[in-house]
Amino acid sequence: MKRITEKNETGYVVPEQEKEAALCRLGKFEDLWQELEQEQLQLSAEMEQLRAAGKQNTVKFKEKMVKKLNNATMLAAFQGRGL
Repeated sequence: MKRITEKNETGYVVPEQEKEAALCRLGKFEDLWQELEQEQLQLSAEMEQLRAAGKQNTVKFKEKMVKKLNNATMLAAFQGRGL
């Protein structure tokens, strides 16, 4: 990844010629975050349906659980860095 921001004593700065690129990347990051949160809600609902049908031991359920845990790990990493 090509870094756009520069870290200094007070935080981060973006060189003038990179501001548009920085805003675009920030927007993509925010899109990713929203998609992960939405997917978490969707996965929870799908897993609840599988549980209600007694299918919590199926491969499909376990795949959804792994996806949910991976998403949660990513979101926790972002939050742990104050994002």
